[in-house]
Amino acid sequence: MLRSAQGVECGAGGGGRCSLAATTTVSLPVPTSTNQLYIYRGKFRTISPKYRAWKRAAGEAMSRQFFDPIAGDVDIRIRVPDIDNYCKALLDCLVEHGVIASDRNVQFLEIEKLPMDDKSTVHIEVRPAQ
Repeated sequence: MLRSAQGVECGAGGGGRCSLAATTTVSLPVPTSTNQLYIYRGKFRTISPKYRAWKRAAGEAMSRQFFDPIAGDVDIRIRVPDIDNYCKALLDCLVEHGVIASDRNVQFLEIEKLPMDDKSTVHIEVRPAQ
């Protein structure tokens, strides 16, 4: 069970069991570029060492934050230092850690470039779809 910032218990992974009307904000390290998520060996694809390291760091960051899982359709605003090739890893992380039930529920996605002085953190706001 996950406990939201308001103390409401929700099943891990969202799964439609809990929906709160508040905006959820998550901060994560800047992910690996989509171009570097996987390594191809012949016909097989495997997670790259860079992506594996980022997933571990993102998981640690998620475990230190309280968030409200949102079931159903969502709108997402992502603020990153570079607007290129980051969405897949970030959306997968939100699903894996139960912030949203599925990336198929994303109805609106806004990406904003952060000022150059903040190159280490990504800020993500998730709210029920309008």
